Amino acid sequence: MRGSPAAWKESRAEDAPRIRFWDIETAALHLRAYQRNVNGWIPSSAIKRDSWMLSACWKDLGDDTMHSATHKAPQNDKALTKQVRGAVLDCDVLVHHNGNKFDLPFLSGRLAFHKLPPLPQIRTVDTLKIARRHLRLPAYDLDYLGQFFDVGRKVVKERGLEERMEEGDPGAVRAFIEYNEQDVLLLERVYLRLLPFCKGNDHPNLNLVLGTMHHCPRCGSLDTVPERATNGETRKHRTQVRSYPQYRCKTCQATFRGDMTGGIYR
Repeated sequence: MRGSPAAWKESRAEDAPRIRFWDIETAALHLRAYQRNVNGWIPSSAIKRDSWMLSACWKDLGDDTMHSATHKAPQNDKALTKQVRGAVLDCDVLVHHNGNKFDLPFLSGRLAFHKLPPLPQIRTVDTLKIARRHLRLPAYDLDYLGQFFDVGRKVVKERGLEERMEEGDPGAVRAFIEYNEQDVLLLERVYLRLLPFCKGNDHPNLNLVLGTMHHCPRCGSLDTVPERATNGETRKHRTQVRSYPQYRCKTCQATFRGDMTGGIYR
């Protein structure tokens, strides 16, 4: 498998779909409580300061350019929210780790707060969801997956960095962006290792993006071959009513089925 972003870049066509990796960092929610253990429930009246977006980073698959942005002032993330909204819309597929449950809903909350237009439907890939669905592992956080696949680690965040970032300390901003950028780089590498395990709705069908039915539906490559059984015949994907030829992508190693005429689509 071509596991590195550099090798991946060489294998992709110029008109390949734009697959974008992104991650946001947020400020802590401040609460007023009289004891640490409140039985898992805290009333909304205890909220003394809401969370907001501190920074965001994003890059495209195989592209060396990393984009980053930060909030302009404490609790003022309107400009950042608008910029991030544009970034997540300017791509064909958006990749994140637990982004379906955190990053996207958080961004939508900030859009609502600033009275900005909501997000339309977006094609997404959640690496946390894929790892949990297909791999039996002791942990599924991004740092552990990076260790497991031997593709890197998250940056250790120094103590007090987030508080200094919230206040706009220039030194903290630089360190915080480095932390955020490493998360995106690590996400890209983990995604490439998880790609062969994607099935069905785990990943958008890139043939629909390309307007064809003959590319690998996972990575968009044309370098595909029939998947052979031990007897040398093409392996079949069988449903209740018919069977389909199976294929394997030589770029990402994903397997998928073709239609009755040999057109690859899933």
